[in-house]
Amino acid sequence: MKKKYVLKCSQCGRRFLDESRGEALSRLRKHLWKEHKDWMSRRIKAGIRKSKKARGILVTASPLDLRKTVQNILNPPWVGFAEKPIIEKLTGKPYAEVKEAVLDAIVRQALEPLIKLKK
Repeated sequence: MKKKYVLKCSQCGRRFLDESRGEALSRLRKHLWKEHKDWMSRRIKAGIRKSKKARGILVTASPLDLRKTVQNILNPPWVGFAEKPIIEKLTGKPYAEVKEAVLDAIVRQALEPLIKLKK
């Protein structure tokens, strides 16, 4: 006996039953757009507003937040006293030199699209 997938509409409680999970989801989505179009539209618009708000917070960050972010990049809290000797042993270089090389690579990678646009 095959397993049946039972899905329930969160708005009206109607149940959708099928042997295939994909088919049951497809029927539920079709029902939601047909019967609850206004609710689906509100949900999507709320997500877009939330996304714009989150991006706005990143753009309007205070200098203090920016300073903390840069500090966390330069001195990550997850690299403690135990990791430094391991990094030095694996690379054969002082920890400060390795950290500088990694940061240079990250900055180069982050700025690469901007440099290409300038040319």
